Amino acid sequence: MLESSKSSRQDPPLLGILGAGQLAQMMAQAAKRLGVRTRVAAARDDDPAVGAADEFEIVSLEDREQVTRFCNTIDLLLFESELANFSHLSPLVQAELVQTFPSLTAMQICADKFQQKQCFARLGIASPKFLADTEQHKLNAKDLRTNFPKGCVLKWSRHGYDGRGNFFWSNAGPEQERAMLAFCDEGRRRGAIIYAEARVAFVAELALVTVCDRQGKAHFYPLVQTKQRRGVCESVLGPVSMLMPDQSLQAKAEAAAQRLASDLNLQGVFAIEFFLDEDGELLANEVAPRVHNSGHATINACWGSQFENHLRAALGYPLSSCQNHSVFGMVNILGPDHYSGPARPPVIRSANAWLYWYGKSMCKPGRKMGHINLVASDTEELTKLVGTVEAELANWAAQL
Repeated sequence: MLESSKSSRQDPPLLGILGAGQLAQMMAQAAKRLGVRTRVAAARDDDPAVGAADEFEIVSLEDREQVTRFCNTIDLLLFESELANFSHLSPLVQAELVQTFPSLTAMQICADKFQQKQCFARLGIASPKFLADTEQHKLNAKDLRTNFPKGCVLKWSRHGYDGRGNFFWSNAGPEQERAMLAFCDEGRRRGAIIYAEARVAFVAELALVTVCDRQGKAHFYPLVQTKQRRGVCESVLGPVSMLMPDQSLQAKAEAAAQRLASDLNLQGVFAIEFFLDEDGELLANEVAPRVHNSGHATINACWGSQFENHLRAALGYPLSSCQNHSVFGMVNILGPDHYSGPARPPVIRSANAWLYWYGKSMCKPGRKMGHINLVASDTEELTKLVGTVEAELANWAAQL
């Protein structure tokens, strides 16, 4: 029988965060500003969130006993990512030994990209056409050529993030076909469902961060435009209402988020990534049931950041305003392709630019090392500021 070793409940409760990367780091920093204590489950004692949290414990997310022991020490469990082993948490939730935020059911659905696609279809939320690999019929090159003449992306339903778990198919011949079959075999070995999704001729990639309070009311941050490199977010600009002529995009994105939140009973912060296609239609790409890279600029550009509001929602506190007070941007600091080694932060001298360095000891190609938030009075000033910061980062990379 499972037993809890928790001491008497504290007010406010001790928040546990499963994971100790940069998202957990920024949640722990926001918690300090709210006067709330946090305890993080870290893989290593030099993970970014270890120094920001009040307490930490070394936990392997694949070890049931370690996860159980961690959950027994906290009052409310938050997630840094969807990569948790939910089979370890289910018995704890069922026995009411730990409460998760958001619910474990919502996390399990959103952690599976194929279930996301099914959810979009069921709710009438437009998304790219897809075709699933099944036990009865394995995806093959003929299927892909027939159903996706303009190419497609094969995806694992689980175990993929930041561009991993994706395979771009363009009918390039036998060598690509062999690579595609190997990709599918590897996904099946990992227990993922494989599905093919039509490649979209998009004009922009957009993202909406939403926060739902404990009563289920949705509050929306400004829709933003994101720029990706190799499946990793490189930069963010917002609000879209000042960047693009179509003033209906915010409302369309909010409608999709509201439908999803109501159906899944989502609470706290979640983000939806969209494609804006050539016909001006918003197509839902993926959902992240947590604080999100596209919302980092809210720390400096909005009255209440996504991190603060996620914690406020978890604790049942009134939310801060999601309204932006400036035109804003964010530039991710990604490890340059040519360098692996000790990390050191860049020097950013631009005005109205804030450096957030995650404190990771080693720099690797494409690794998220930090980000820079930007605010400006108008889009022209923002564009110049982004260019200046990107030049400063290029200089930093060249000196590594």
